[in-house]
Amino acid sequence: MANSPRLVVRRIREDEVADLRAIWLRALAESPRAFEITLVDEELAPAEHWVQWARQGAAGQTSSTFVAVQAERWCGMAGGFLEPNGPPL
Repeated sequence: MANSPRLVVRRIREDEVADLRAIWLRALAESPRAFEITLVDEELAPAEHWVQWARQGAAGQTSSTFVAVQAERWCGMAGGFLEPNGPPL
């Protein structure tokens, strides 16, 4: 649609811990079989888990977290990481 707000894909920012947690828990609730971790496990994760994820996803050298944002609402996410002992790039 011509008047739809623009969808922006960008790297997460370090201060977006609460938004990261919310979208990840929503993804686990909607598609529990798509991931190796459970919703319950992530709901119980300590605050530092989320802070570290946001920090590494924002500026990490070996991992990145991206979000799709439309009209200030997070509507998707993707991430990637390099295995520490993986093949050289």
